Amino acid sequence: MISTILLVIACPAPQETPTLLRPVAVVGEDGALHEGWEVVIRDGIIQAVGPELKTPPGGRSVRLGGILAPGFVDAWSWSGCDAAAESLRLSPALLAAEGVDVDSDVWEDRLKAGVTTVQLLPRPTNTLSGWAAIAASSGPDDGAPQIVESRSRQAVSLIPGRIADDRKGPLGLPGALDDLAENLQAVDGVGDAGVLALVEDAAGVDGFRSVAAGLPRAFVALGDPGVYGGILAGDLVALPVPGDSDWNPRGLEVWRRLHEGGAWIAFGTGNRSPERLRFAAMAFSRATGDPAAALASITSTAAAVAGRSDIGRIAPGARADLVLWTAHPLDASARIIGVMTGGRMTQANR
Repeated sequence: MISTILLVIACPAPQETPTLLRPVAVVGEDGALHEGWEVVIRDGIIQAVGPELKTPPGGRSVRLGGILAPGFVDAWSWSGCDAAAESLRLSPALLAAEGVDVDSDVWEDRLKAGVTTVQLLPRPTNTLSGWAAIAASSGPDDGAPQIVESRSRQAVSLIPGRIADDRKGPLGLPGALDDLAENLQAVDGVGDAGVLALVEDAAGVDGFRSVAAGLPRAFVALGDPGVYGGILAGDLVALPVPGDSDWNPRGLEVWRRLHEGGAWIAFGTGNRSPERLRFAAMAFSRATGDPAAALASITSTAAAVAGRSDIGRIAPGARADLVLWTAHPLDASARIIGVMTGGRMTQANR
């Protein structure tokens, strides 16, 4: 439920009107609560963060009764998007942005879970799967999702069960890597945007590194990363959030070792519920003893997997995607008071 004072922000004031938000505390990039910190937003962008800020000239000041945190970022998901080219092995021009289902219930579920941004992937049915997209869970007009970036990363599938499909070929990893070696670097825009590779074994990781040398990259680590995760040190690694039957001590130990080994960990939901992002981050915090990295796994590090530094952060220049909580978002007792995307409060129901 959005409180009365928060609804003041949602009123149709001019977009250019700067606003000083004065919460009880702000969750900083160190993952800690900073009491007395305030945030200035204008035109949907954060202008300033810190203590004892002044109301901008011509602006307004709004006191918020809660903890202000960055909106969660889902590092990779197919929910609410259906983009695939089933009969091809190379489809680099395919856009996940064109497969978005604006009527899906998952967008409201994301808002209720504090997920303000998601990287949508094309289905991994091809070696070159197409362009992932970044979408805000709610846009400025009718509340429908808004495409923030239509070409965030070129998605590459090196999942053996997919690339061995003899309807499309090639038959196995060597053929897929040959295709990538010949075509990946020539994809228009990939040098700037980079690549997101879906892998589930060491051969896929090593092979991808060889054909994507010099390109910005991140991995979606599927299968059993406990077997091959040791070679991911220093990489951006997006893990799937666990399902109900997937929680076990070994899995948490894998997370801890990946973290200690220098991998930058983020989480994505795939087809699972958006609320599992926070559960995964809370478990990651307990497993690693690093709450800052845990919060980053569903905010700034997840944004980095999508190739962005302007989401998942409360910092000058970042999008004003913010969530007001009753406590720190990694506190199991915390509840959402209100959600803001692009400087505008969302509606409780669309």
